[in-house]
Amino acid sequence: MKNPKILIHLVMVLVQVAFGTVECTGQEYPSENEMSVIDTSEGTKDQVAWIDWPQLYGNPEHNNFREQKNEIVCPRILWRVDYSDIPAVVGNDVYAGGQALRLIDFRTGKVKASFKTQDMTEQINFKGTPVVLPDRVIAHGSDDLIYALTRDLSKVIWSQETWGIGWSSGVSNGDLFIVGADKWLVAIDVSSGKIRWQRGFPSEIVMTPALADGKVLFGTWARKFYAYDLDGNELWCHRGKHSFGFTDPAVAFGKVFVGDRGGMVNALDLDDGSLIWKYKSGSVGLSIPGVGKGCIFVGFGKVVVILDEMTGEPDPRERLFRTGLNPFGTPTLVEDTLYFGNLDGHLYAFDFKTGRYKWSFEVSTGKNKQVYDFVYHKGCLLVSTGAGLYALGNDPEKKELPHNFVLPDDLNNEQ
Repeated sequence: MKNPKILIHLVMVLVQVAFGTVECTGQEYPSENEMSVIDTSEGTKDQVAWIDWPQLYGNPEHNNFREQKNEIVCPRILWRVDYSDIPAVVGNDVYAGGQALRLIDFRTGKVKASFKTQDMTEQINFKGTPVVLPDRVIAHGSDDLIYALTRDLSKVIWSQETWGIGWSSGVSNGDLFIVGADKWLVAIDVSSGKIRWQRGFPSEIVMTPALADGKVLFGTWARKFYAYDLDGNELWCHRGKHSFGFTDPAVAFGKVFVGDRGGMVNALDLDDGSLIWKYKSGSVGLSIPGVGKGCIFVGFGKVVVILDEMTGEPDPRERLFRTGLNPFGTPTLVEDTLYFGNLDGHLYAFDFKTGRYKWSFEVSTGKNKQVYDFVYHKGCLLVSTGAGLYALGNDPEKKELPHNFVLPDDLNNEQ
């Protein structure tokens, strides 16, 4: 898979507005391949000059790499919203689940609209990352229904029973692909909400499938990793030595990268599922592979490693990206900075070229301090944590950071 070349035109402004709210504005990142498009009153189409993040990991392939300029030199907290899951972002619209499905203004953190199911028994009303399409947003409710709503969340377009969903979904070729009850792969037409096909499996599917090259890619607890076509036909099956689960696959460079419960990072040929290489991490838990230029990043234990995409050989810098326990937030390269979240309650920023620690953001201590994942959008980081959704941006009043700088969570009073 080729990464788009980004022609970068930078405009970054962070200003204070009324009542001390910090507004998150953005620079422009036109892409020749990945551009949002809007209709104008003249009937022409204008390109929105930034890269959107309309579903989990940014796209169906789970390839989170974007050639963007890193704008955060000296971080500060711009705003915070109470508990929210990993968001999807299109323009200035942020959609996040949690106690409700919420539409949040990217610039201010203000909740513009929300939608709740009729299920009042669950504290978490919407699970996983929504999928944002031009005219609708699709999200998983705690009432075992999947909803398609208008972009302003004012109207339900359709709903469909799903037998319980524990994983986010993705869209490709007009279909939404979900995992139902951990044992069903289901394709739903995004226009009508009707089930197009479904396939059952004897063993659990505990991951979000990747979608690439006309294939649905996923593994099961029975040590099998599958590729199905978009009509529900099996294309190939790779039989591994360990169960696949709790680590989502990523597709890049004509390969599928996926971790297994034996601590192996596997690179499979996208065409036929044959094993190209594997890397032994020595840890059961692995992050989803992040994608860079000619390499991938994988977090486990107390380290994030860089692996050559062709050979799986580790980069010598692997010992320099040291962190707290369980760096499971997707490692993401933004220009010269490698960001990754951690279950120790920190978001880390490292210099990619030198391996040097730049800074970290620490969520308040307590039961909700875990950092799940994040999105980099228009010069800001949207960080999903157990304590809320945070927007981090650059502090224009600071020119450099002290040694071993940690940004404290001064907006959360929960202890």
